Amino acid sequence: MRGLGLTLFALLLMALPAQAHDSRPVSFTVLEVSPLNYQIDLVVPGSVPFNNLPEPALPEDCVPLGSGGYQPGIGKRVTRQTLHCEVSLAGRDVGLAFPDYNPSLTTLLRVTFLSGTHFTQVLGPNVAAWHIPAAESASGVSSQYFVLGTEHILSGYDHLLFVLCMLFIARTPRRIFWTVTGFTLAHSVTLALTALGLVGVSIPLVEMLIALSIVFVAAEIARNNRSSLTYAYPIVVTSLFGLLHGFGFASALSEIGLPQTQLPLALLMFNLGIEAGQILVVAFVLGLTWAALRFTSWPVLKAERVLSYGIGTIAAFWFVERLVRAMA
Repeated sequence: MRGLGLTLFALLLMALPAQAHDSRPVSFTVLEVSPLNYQIDLVVPGSVPFNNLPEPALPEDCVPLGSGGYQPGIGKRVTRQTLHCEVSLAGRDVGLAFPDYNPSLTTLLRVTFLSGTHFTQVLGPNVAAWHIPAAESASGVSSQYFVLGTEHILSGYDHLLFVLCMLFIARTPRRIFWTVTGFTLAHSVTLALTALGLVGVSIPLVEMLIALSIVFVAAEIARNNRSSLTYAYPIVVTSLFGLLHGFGFASALSEIGLPQTQLPLALLMFNLGIEAGQILVVAFVLGLTWAALRFTSWPVLKAERVLSYGIGTIAAFWFVERLVRAMA
């Protein structure tokens, strides 16, 4: 498994934009605060020009109850307004309208009714509106939350770099299987406990500790001490840190929200989506590694320490950035 060095070089480059604000979606939240009265919240990345900030596109019978307006934030702009609609928004279309052009941003739309019914939908850059279902369906919740879980892990470069470093340490197929299994089981536990409200944690602290977990495994690779606990029992390390990463997954899920009438199903499908994305990445890494070992003579051994220093440096930067953000 020493050929993992080739893949880590590529993924190291992928990790650099992990904190880029321009890739963040527009957050569009619709909350029914009283019968037929809705609170609309928009959070737009700071990359969108001020003269092109979107407005909610709602049915014509929805009338604003007060004046709204965008307020500046750190790397974003936010606005809130309340509207009264003559008819419930259930079974109707809602969307966004940009004054000049669509900046090719994904929109995360969340709709919550007084009944507790909750819908979450990811709208692609070319989708301007979405038809809110009249009622929640198990199939709709399953597909939505599976996709959300997959997208979250594929865009979570910190989680992926940790897993890839552990693959680098585990090396053999059997050890890789148990290492990934330990990580999966551990983060599934804390994800479920936090999402169900049974455990509460400080999200800024969790984000900082996740960055430190990557620094730790990168340092282990750099030291290359095969008698250390990490190399001897990688499943122990991934299980312990997996509990920590599960809190991070739960943080993302809390921002999305869970439907009250399909809560267990949504939680299960979100977790399965994470696992599907994780398996996809591991399979890609192993396939690329096999190709590198089979068709190239690249000096992988010499690259291991260089890679570990690079990954550790990026993770250390993330730690400092998250610390500064938490103290702001």
